[in-house]
Amino acid sequence: MRIAVYARYSSENQSEKSIDDQVRVCRKYAVEHDLIFDERHIYADEAISGSIHNRPGLLALEKAMENKEFDAVAVEEQSSDADFGQQVRLLSGEDHLGIGWDHHR
Repeated sequence: MRIAVYARYSSENQSEKSIDDQVRVCRKYAVEHDLIFDERHIYADEAISGSIHNRPGLLALEKAMENKEFDAVAVEEQSSDADFGQQVRLLSGEDHLGIGWDHHR
């Protein structure tokens, strides 16, 4: 399966390193699960609220998804549940962003 990575941080309390950390976690997940990850398909939005829908990285991701340049999107999410910690979620191309998450650890 070919994947893209989407990373975002929204506030000044987070840093640009947050993007790098999220990409690193998703890259590691791809290797561990034999997924095909092309570095050209890293999409990111820095210091932009998730409530804003016209985020440049998100728009580019959606366009690439429509062009079937990959099969799923990986995002790193922090869980407040200590048993889960960091986890990667995959979203298939058939779903709209934010709907239909498949949970993977």
